[in-house]
Amino acid sequence: MLRQIMIGSILVIALSGGCVDVFQFELATDTSNKLIINGGITTLPGPQEIRVFRAQGFGESLSEPFAVHDATVYVEDDLGMRYDFSLQSDDLQKMFCLDLERDLGPNNLDLARNYRYVSGEEFRGVAGRSYTLHVKLADGTDIISTPQLLRPAIPIGELEATYVTDQAINEAGTEVPRDRWIVSATLDPSPTDGDERYLTWRYRGTFRIQTNPELFCDFRDCGTPGICIPQCCDQCWVTEYGQTLISTSAAQVNNLGDQGLVVATIPIADRHTESVYHLDLYQYRIAREVYEFYESLDQQLTNQGSIFDPPPYDEPSNLTYADSRDEPILGYFWAGGVAHEVLTISPGTITRQYNYFFPDDCQRVPGATTEKPDYYLN
Repeated sequence: MLRQIMIGSILVIALSGGCVDVFQFELATDTSNKLIINGGITTLPGPQEIRVFRAQGFGESLSEPFAVHDATVYVEDDLGMRYDFSLQSDDLQKMFCLDLERDLGPNNLDLARNYRYVSGEEFRGVAGRSYTLHVKLADGTDIISTPQLLRPAIPIGELEATYVTDQAINEAGTEVPRDRWIVSATLDPSPTDGDERYLTWRYRGTFRIQTNPELFCDFRDCGTPGICIPQCCDQCWVTEYGQTLISTSAAQVNNLGDQGLVVATIPIADRHTESVYHLDLYQYRIAREVYEFYESLDQQLTNQGSIFDPPPYDEPSNLTYADSRDEPILGYFWAGGVAHEVLTISPGTITRQYNYFFPDDCQRVPGATTEKPDYYLN
């Protein structure tokens, strides 16, 4: 039997707005107390992020790992420069009549707080430099990665979004309409440095919503039932994140020619129809070993489970214990150059009729804020 755990994002990006993304994959039942380390160094402005967790034992709804709060984490480059990382977490989002500290278990609370180790804001990777991760646990255990060469970013080229509508099968087995924007990029097919090019992409999407708080009234004062509290705001900006998980190979990129390569798929919901969708696309150049590591995990995720399939196994990591103990570590440390492009998508491209209606304070929409981001120009 397999159990699912959640680990930090395979590609941790320092994006404004405090992105919390997790990558899910399946592990065999003997993963209790294994160390999980994920993170990387990019050419984006800091802070850079590293996540350190421990897989749990099984039973009593233990489905997520615990964050390691007391590790010493730092990165060294090939010139001997050391960059220290400190533990950081997010403030918990306030929820109506719910005490998260009381009602969430320790593991879920760890994920809600988004524990991670972060560098200083001034630290960003430099193309051509190699970086090595060091993690020292409270009991004195040392973990070290193999050096990771940071390859230069590859230009994304022109972006184009195509509106696609088709049918999908929901959980009830019924066909339902499905709308998406398919984003493609025209990458430069000519090699820039003679090295193979392995890429993956992530995006940040921002849009404006209009809600109707004046139409909603509930018991906001938990201690005084029956009193309606006036609402705050009817206009917010929402930020969401997504990624294209290892969907191409170096051969595909190098032989691209004039055709575009799909780099993002954005599901369309009714709330996307109110305003321009501002897309920030980030393209990561990663090492072949990193590509193969996550491609293998992705294959295990999408495997339908034939009786002839090999059993799931722990993918080899580039992290090892300094005392050479025979105990696998889950996850990977990587370094990569990042290219960034912006695309604005008009809601006028959507042909299906949508009616967005949210009778409440717009701040209660996940990812929403009343502060308009500086980069959102519409």
